[in-house]
Amino acid sequence: MGRRFWIVTAVLAALVLAGSSIYIYLQIYPPLAVASTYSSGDRDDVVMEIGNSGIRTIELETVEVNGTAPEEAHLQRIDPAEEQLALIGSATDADGEFLSLQGAVLETDTSPRSVRRRVENGSSSGAESLYGLGLAMDEAIETVWIRYRYFGIPLEQTIEVQR
Repeated sequence: MGRRFWIVTAVLAALVLAGSSIYIYLQIYPPLAVASTYSSGDRDDVVMEIGNSGIRTIELETVEVNGTAPEEAHLQRIDPAEEQLALIGSATDADGEFLSLQGAVLETDTSPRSVRRRVENGSSSGAESLYGLGLAMDEAIETVWIRYRYFGIPLEQTIEVQR
């Protein structure tokens, strides 16, 4: 019984250590990439370039603005070679595809910086997508919390909107 006990203990310790290491790594290097943030003059309408720098899809769960649910929120997907992200107040049908945040999935290799780099270098596949998180409130947007899952692991990212 002594030998079996130590083998089981060693395996369990290795699993706990591996799981903890992965979680800490994802906290230090989150797969959710946030690049530029654009806002209206009074910051009540904001759009952020977001994407996935990881090796697996990201599932968005919830978004909070200043500690509460946003009054209006959507995920915008555009072709970065032809379109630009639009603020909610000025968005039209020509400004790309608008997706619901409920159950939204960010595909792999959609980090805003890497997508823009490929488009600028001419190495784009033509099927590039750039995502924008559009938010609107009656008050100035100061802090945005994005909760998402990556490999089934719940993660959270906080973004401060600059004045």
